[in-house]
Amino acid sequence: MRFLYDGEVRQLVDSPWLSVPECAAYLNKSEEAIRCLLKRGVIPPKRLGKSIYIDRRALDEQIRHSGGTRRLRRMRE
Repeated sequence: MRFLYDGEVRQLVDSPWLSVPECAAYLNKSEEAIRCLLKRGVIPPKRLGKSIYIDRRALDEQIRHSGGTRRLRRMRE
């Protein structure tokens, strides 16, 4: 896991779509943890070819509605 500079943080917050490494940095988790959440259906992926993207706004909403629990619940489509 690497540290982000202010410009990188602002770019993540402004971007509507996050790649797996960006999502990992945004949530302060490892890429492996993000891929596990994607595989379990907790975070719904959007694919463009072989690339995987995560809707940052939907992710923020999911965290907001997780009820303060430590675990994210599966997102409803």
